[in-house]
Amino acid sequence: MALRFAYPPHKTSQWRKILSDSIGSTGLIAFFDILGYQNLLNNNPDINTSILEILDIIENLPEEAKKILTDSSKKTESTHNSQVTNIVFPEIKKAINEIKHLVFSDTILLTLQYDETDDELTIRMKHMVMLAISATVAAQMFAKGLPVRGVLHKGEFFIKNNCFAGKPIVDAYQLCEELNLSGVICSHKFSEYLEELSTKDKVPEHKIVFRYLTPMRNDREEKFYNINWLINTKNLDDIESIVLEAFWSHNKDCSIAVDKKIQNTEKLIRKMLLINSQLGK
Repeated sequence: MALRFAYPPHKTSQWRKILSDSIGSTGLIAFFDILGYQNLLNNNPDINTSILEILDIIENLPEEAKKILTDSSKKTESTHNSQVTNIVFPEIKKAINEIKHLVFSDTILLTLQYDETDDELTIRMKHMVMLAISATVAAQMFAKGLPVRGVLHKGEFFIKNNCFAGKPIVDAYQLCEELNLSGVICSHKFSEYLEELSTKDKVPEHKIVFRYLTPMRNDREEKFYNINWLINTKNLDDIESIVLEAFWSHNKDCSIAVDKKIQNTEKLIRKMLLINSQLGK
């Protein structure tokens, strides 16, 4: 990644001024890194065709994901007319519309603000919406041949126009860099809220999220809540070929160094499909 977060010492006062004029927000962060992006740029020298098409896919993806999620919630809403549904779905729609996004280089950043004083339903729906839209982003990018790795995190950040700043964004970036597969995890801080909901039976495990021994860099493994970005898929033919096609798409190369990411991604997909096949049993 070309992303850098350190600011030159001689510009510290300028950044303090920017941050003082910014809106401090507590909220949720979804940080995505596009795998193989530098190789993609190197292998597609014709800037007028291939690269621009790929950049259009990346730039339009956050809004496309929001539309998919909105349409999905509308379909679900049309099949439910209970009083509870009339309360829940307006909160979902509101949360979707409040998501902000920024696309730069090989990074997609989504944020969703909330206030600790918000009622329980609002906070819960915002967490659920962020989980759902992150699953949508991961699935859509993979289908378009642009596998991502991502992290959901939470904390205080600053927004001014199209600029985002804050330690949670740096934390999400650093954790994302450690992932050795195409997948999306929840940081331990984000997971604290999921654990709280699980005790109330409001987020049954093995649906949108599941605990998984996640492969990290340097042959490490750590258990995180992973997002099931194939939640609506129960079967795939020839998983190995599907994963290789995604990693090879857009003229990308797959060096030996990438082989482990590919194997780990295939294993994760098999785990998600297994979970999906057991739903409703």
